[in-house]
Amino acid sequence: MRSTQEIKTEIEIEFGFLPPFFVPALKTPEVLENLWQSTKTIYLNNPLPTLFKEKLSAYLGRFCSTSYFLICHSCSLYQLGMEGTEILELIKESPPLEEIDLQSDLELISQHSLEELHWQPNSVVEKSILRCAIFLFLKQSKSQKCINKLKKFLGENLYSYLISLIGSIKFYHQWLESYPEITELEDQRRDIFPNIRSQCRDLSDFLENYPVIIQQEKQKEEQSNLLKNLDNLRYPEEIPLKRAQQNLSFSKNQDEYWEFLHYNKNVESLDLRKYLENKYISFQEEENSFQLIFEKAGVGLAKLDKNGTIITINPKFAQILGYKPQQINGQKLYEFLLEDEIKLFSKYFRQIVSGKIKTYSQDIAYLNNNKDLVWTNSTLSRGHSTLDETKTIILTIQNISKRKKNEQFLKKRIFYLSKIINNLPEWVKLINQDGKILDTNKSGLKFLRTQKLEDTIGQSIYKIIAPNYRQAYQELNEKVCSGNKANLEFETITLNGNSRWMQTNAIPILNQKNGSWIQLGITRDITEEKLAKKALENLVAGTAAVTGEQFFPALVCHLAAALGVRYAMVAKCEPEKNHLVETIAFWGNNQFLDNIKYDLSHPDCDIILNQETIYFSSEKIATFFEGIEMRIPKEELCYLGLPLFDSSLNIIGHLCAIDRKSVLEANHLRWILNIFASRAAAELERQHKEKTIQELNEDLESKVLQRTLQLEVANQELEAFSYSVSHDLRAPLRAIDGFSKALREKYLHLLDSRGKHYLERVLANSKRMGELIDDLLVLSKISQSKIKFSQINLSSIVENIAFDFSLREPLRKVEWIIEPNVITEGDIRGIKIVIENLLNNAWKYTRKKTKAKIEFGKISLSDNSIAYFIRDNGAGFDMTYADKLFGPFRRLHSEQEFSGHGIGLATVKRIVNLHGGKVWATGKIKVGACFYFSLGIKSN
Repeated sequence: MRSTQEIKTEIEIEFGFLPPFFVPALKTPEVLENLWQSTKTIYLNNPLPTLFKEKLSAYLGRFCSTSYFLICHSCSLYQLGMEGTEILELIKESPPLEEIDLQSDLELISQHSLEELHWQPNSVVEKSILRCAIFLFLKQSKSQKCINKLKKFLGENLYSYLISLIGSIKFYHQWLESYPEITELEDQRRDIFPNIRSQCRDLSDFLENYPVIIQQEKQKEEQSNLLKNLDNLRYPEEIPLKRAQQNLSFSKNQDEYWEFLHYNKNVESLDLRKYLENKYISFQEEENSFQLIFEKAGVGLAKLDKNGTIITINPKFAQILGYKPQQINGQKLYEFLLEDEIKLFSKYFRQIVSGKIKTYSQDIAYLNNNKDLVWTNSTLSRGHSTLDETKTIILTIQNISKRKKNEQFLKKRIFYLSKIINNLPEWVKLINQDGKILDTNKSGLKFLRTQKLEDTIGQSIYKIIAPNYRQAYQELNEKVCSGNKANLEFETITLNGNSRWMQTNAIPILNQKNGSWIQLGITRDITEEKLAKKALENLVAGTAAVTGEQFFPALVCHLAAALGVRYAMVAKCEPEKNHLVETIAFWGNNQFLDNIKYDLSHPDCDIILNQETIYFSSEKIATFFEGIEMRIPKEELCYLGLPLFDSSLNIIGHLCAIDRKSVLEANHLRWILNIFASRAAAELERQHKEKTIQELNEDLESKVLQRTLQLEVANQELEAFSYSVSHDLRAPLRAIDGFSKALREKYLHLLDSRGKHYLERVLANSKRMGELIDDLLVLSKISQSKIKFSQINLSSIVENIAFDFSLREPLRKVEWIIEPNVITEGDIRGIKIVIENLLNNAWKYTRKKTKAKIEFGKISLSDNSIAYFIRDNGAGFDMTYADKLFGPFRRLHSEQEFSGHGIGLATVKRIVNLHGGKVWATGKIKVGACFYFSLGIKSN
């Protein structure tokens, strides 16, 4: 025996929590085990659809004195996708109380099979089975007919599961009523209540006020039951006094009883008087009770006289038909019926008036106030007591428009499905275990060369299957009739002796008559596909190794062989004149013929100009090519052609075959022609593009040569500029610097403080201008440098530079984080310059930080390339100006705040671009900056 904890753990794994339903059993492992195993077997592992089980459980929760079952399973229905209004409509619907309430449901179940109707959520069949299950729960002793229908419809297996589910729900109700401390408030399914309230307030109100609402419904149900049982009330037809039996006579009417009681002098017996007084009181109570039920009933009620005139109706009757009571009272019932309904209904109305039958029920359509049809289940019965049953007829109506709509939808769906199946080009058939045809669609009749279904039913499928494939088809049928899917390609012999190839996909379906599996086979003719595939194989085999000019001769040769024709040719259109064509390859009488030119504007060929797929002609072929010598006999021939299109759907040529008409009329030849045409069009377009590319390449080479010459001239001009900068500009700059220094040495004592300041400014700026010229020359040389790739250890370069910085300024405290062994490929000289500039920036802009940090590493980008970064926690920058960072002499900080020329990052960008990479930066003021660069290298 398992422990409580083991069972509890298994329950929590299944539900995701421990439902409070199981809490009372936690103290007794044996009870908990039994309760859990019962729930698992009968509910969780029950093969009935989950939505159906939840609907049944939620609805039957109405009949439990606690609200746990109703609320929890209603929440489960919401989680399964039902709208709040749908759930409310389900649980508020009145239950069937008599088997007559299930008449239409049982008819639906009787006339169809479960396989045929496909048990789908919210379908008519699901609703019918649900209503039958509710009736079994409530009135099992009165449900023999319902049991028989359900057992036949569901089969032994599903029926057993349904009965066990109903029984377990009864047990669960008893369990909950025995432990009133179990509430839905502790169940996690109750957490869905806010969602239900936001979507459907009426449903949440119903669930929260469940006890009061259900009690009101029970009272209505009792009243309804009393109304239905009024016909069974019978007063004694004999007064239990001998004297009264001998001497008194009156009709069965309460007024006549009263009149007799007060005015008939012969009533001397006190017992008789007392009996009649009690009778009168009973009549009054019965009348009052009937009137109360009549007014408050949840179904439409009407009193009619023996002529069919409506005496009075209750509010529900007026609501169903959409009239006001005064518009109905006093009218003939037939005024609200369709003409076809009147004849049948009046027949049974007369029989009830005459006393031949007591009740009659039928689905009838009424015309409402808008002249729309309202479908109802209408029941006629005699008056509510024996005293007036000869004077009044009671009509009960229930609105079943929604159910009728569903039934009509189902019938329409079955009708359309039947139409679809019968008009499918595939052969759809039912085959039993012995291989006999049980049913087939019209395509099957066409294939079997018969128009009568009765000639096909019962015939063996094996008669039309080629002998070599009968064993394979028998194995397929055995597999399917064992409950498995299967498919097969096989050869058949039709009744006229032709051989056809077929492909069938077969699935098992259940035979409702005996519970065995039968085959539903969908078979299509693949003869053309087979021939086309063979032609394609021949085409590929014959042209695979052929390219260029030899391709089209090989193509027309194989085309003639595949079609079995004398002549085949492929032609290309002249530019801008697609009606003028010239053959590329021409095959005839087992040899290649000279290429010819011709005009497609001939009346029998001009269809190609309209871009039709295939055209066919049976005129004399010589008229196609007037004035052109051809070695084609002038006899009655036929012509089958196909236009060739490029990828933009422009006509670029055409393919044709020529032979006797009887050969080319075969339909499968068109499949083959299509394959060859596709291959010819592709090759023709390829050759055209190849020629275009060649011309473009030649043009490109010319342009590249021209650009190279222009680049060399530009480089020479750049070198001349560099020479000018380095020599011509430096001479006056040296003069300015030299004379300024001489002035400072010899005449400094003659200058006042302002003059000295000006002199120092001249010296500083001449020095700065010299440095800028040097930087500009470096930047220029970098652009002209040649890249020499080698393997570089970036981590080692960073470590050496960091070491130099630390030696230069040993008092600074900087935390260095350097990712080890970062290896890449590039120009080592250029990469060192990149890292020196970026580290110099990081060192410079963290100078004011007491705890500076500089980090180096690598990352992978989304395009699978690698980027390297140098990050610092220094002054940072505004991202608004990030695009200005890498321009020459562009600075985001003043010279006084941080020194520099603004050429370092421009140098970095030039070197990175030469490597085929890119550089970018991110930053935030007073937080820091991070510079990234890539070298166009992908990660392994």
